[in-house]
Amino acid sequence: MFGPHEAWLSLGAIAFYLGDSLALLYADELLLERTGARWVPRRGSALLLGGRRPLLPDPLAPQRPLLQLSLRGLLDGDAGDGGRVRAMLSALAPLRGLAVAMLLLFALMPGLLYVAGTGAWFLAWFACVYAVALAMAATLWRRRAAFGLSRGAVALLAFECVACAPLAINIVRRVSRRLACPPLAELRTLLDPPSFGALCATIDAMLDERALDVRMLDLEAAGVASGQLDLYRQRLRLGAPP
Repeated sequence: MFGPHEAWLSLGAIAFYLGDSLALLYADELLLERTGARWVPRRGSALLLGGRRPLLPDPLAPQRPLLQLSLRGLLDGDAGDGGRVRAMLSALAPLRGLAVAMLLLFALMPGLLYVAGTGAWFLAWFACVYAVALAMAATLWRRRAAFGLSRGAVALLAFECVACAPLAINIVRRVSRRLACPPLAELRTLLDPPSFGALCATIDAMLDERALDVRMLDLEAAGVASGQLDLYRQRLRLGAPP
């Protein structure tokens, strides 16, 4: 029987997942989302929440990696060949499959509760959920070097996956967002031309905005003076970051 208890259980799982998915970005931040072979820049809503832009990635695509970028990291970082990003993406492959499996299990939960209630079938579903969560924890531990995670960070992520299974759906996003912001010159070696062009256009628009928060103003303190920003913007429009 599908009663109030089952309804609240389903709604609670959805709320935990969506709440964990929500990203709050400062004015100088954006997310770069992997969609197939392309990367798409995301800035979030223009409606501010606590001074930050809320952004909810596609709830039906938790397997898509997200890189969290900041203007300071893009401007100040040293050039690289994109090797660390590629290593992380390769190591994420099993977690991407497990994230989709976890999403499908939770998508089945309301129907299962409606048909079978919280009896033996629900216990079997529960066992499957924690089998996937434990597989995630094991993958995190084995591939922690490729993810650039310390043992403490892995332990925390693994604990969250097992202790609150709806959070495990976001494991790919949680891991990929922890990667330090790659500089723009490194991203140029990683992204295809259309994706890099879209990213440059987004950064150009961000540099043109004057109503940035205190973190953006700190760029000058970090050694990026106003004249440097103007020069950077000009080179950016030519597709030639310094």
